[in-house]
Amino acid sequence: MNREEREILDMYRFQLIHYCKKGMGNKSDLSQNTTITPVLVKTCLERYIELGGDENFSDITEERYKDFLVEILG
Repeated sequence: MNREEREILDMYRFQLIHYCKKGMGNKSDLSQNTTITPVLVKTCLERYIELGGDENFSDITEERYKDFLVEILG
């Protein structure tokens, strides 16, 4: 897997973690006016798996997650 593919998978992984942390029915901090729904999470997870992702999220620490939010939210 090349660097670009790994970065795309990481983005999906961080999104999935964000959705889990925020919870169903809450607003996502990642995009304006988006409510976290089961369909949103399912779609994100399906795309992640289609691109070769697996269930291993163990390397995403709280610090990495916070860095991701800072980078995405500016």
